[in-house]
Amino acid sequence: MQAFDMVKAWSADTLPGVTPSWITRFELDLQNRKITRQRISDGQPTDFPTVDPRGLGRKMRHLYALEAELGTADPLALKSLVCWDLETLKPTRQKASATEVFGEMVFAFGQEGTEYMMNLGYDSRRDETFLDVRQPVTLKPVARVW
Repeated sequence: MQAFDMVKAWSADTLPGVTPSWITRFELDLQNRKITRQRISDGQPTDFPTVDPRGLGRKMRHLYALEAELGTADPLALKSLVCWDLETLKPTRQKASATEVFGEMVFAFGQEGTEYMMNLGYDSRRDETFLDVRQPVTLKPVARVW
């Protein structure tokens, strides 16, 4: 019901606050019939994460997600790309400029084993959509197409 309450609240002059979300790792030990739970993220409002599809079903090192900022006028504006290192639990973030928002990241694989992250974004100053190509893990930009 909480999601419907938030949608209803969009008709108001201001948007409701967002409850912090957490990325949580669950590990299933089938042999010992045990489940462990570990909080990964740090409470920033986080979209559903993206993982390298080649690693599905295996232990992964990195997890990618979009984050909004707490306490902003638009709690649904995804202003940061984040890569969580699942061994150190440390994030690497790339923030959008003041006029940009980011869209979901996907993996792209090039020749000779190269890999990239790609995401769409929108720049309100230019009123245009862009496509970013980025390095995995560091999220440093490789190219932007308008």
